[in-house]
Amino acid sequence: MWITEIDNKNDHQLQNCVQIDIKYLYEPTSRIYMGLTLDVPDEGLAYVDFEPPHPAQMGKVWRMNKACDAWIETGYHAGQEVYPIMDGAPLILTELDQEIPDGYAVEPQPSPAHRWDARKRQWALDQSVQDQMEAQAEQERKLLQLAALEQALQQHINQTVMDLGLGFTDEQSLIGQFSGYDNVFRPIAEAVGQWVAAIRYTFAHSKAAMLAGEKPIPALAEALAEIPPFVMPEVQNF
Repeated sequence: MWITEIDNKNDHQLQNCVQIDIKYLYEPTSRIYMGLTLDVPDEGLAYVDFEPPHPAQMGKVWRMNKACDAWIETGYHAGQEVYPIMDGAPLILTELDQEIPDGYAVEPQPSPAHRWDARKRQWALDQSVQDQMEAQAEQERKLLQLAALEQALQQHINQTVMDLGLGFTDEQSLIGQFSGYDNVFRPIAEAVGQWVAAIRYTFAHSKAAMLAGEKPIPALAEALAEIPPFVMPEVQNF
């Protein structure tokens, strides 16, 4: 580059043309433009003698092409986190990444029901998958409610057995102890077994209807109120 040097001496103006050697620097690995210098470039920087056409746009940088004969304006994504559109882990981009790599998006998948729209290059909700997920979540909610209801029924049965005052904490231990013996307690064991079987039979049939949405799941208090009371059989010498 040539510039005009102007000096004032003895009221005379001297004009000299001086050549300035300007070097336009770039980093050799990323090839990103680093500015200009009039001095000897720092070790590790490469340079050419022509500048980029204009300032880079927002979010972009100038890079020297591989032939070292032209500047190319590219994206700059160093430090940006991108997310896989299929399986995999997020990726942190470096100065070497000129564009978002194939198979990655700038935003994470919003939900398992979202699918990548390659044409629009964005996440899109798959309503059919969303409906399936909601149905599955509803079914799991019902199963949890029914499990809690079944546990409450068992606790009610256990409490009823304990209230008999025979020293047992559940129906299985009582039935196992007395059902095989011909004594005064056998009728009690048989009555408890029949009472429990009726409760469980009714619950099993109601459970299927509840899971199918044909019958609402009752609150615990309502379900317990529907259980028929245990009727102690007449036992001689008891």
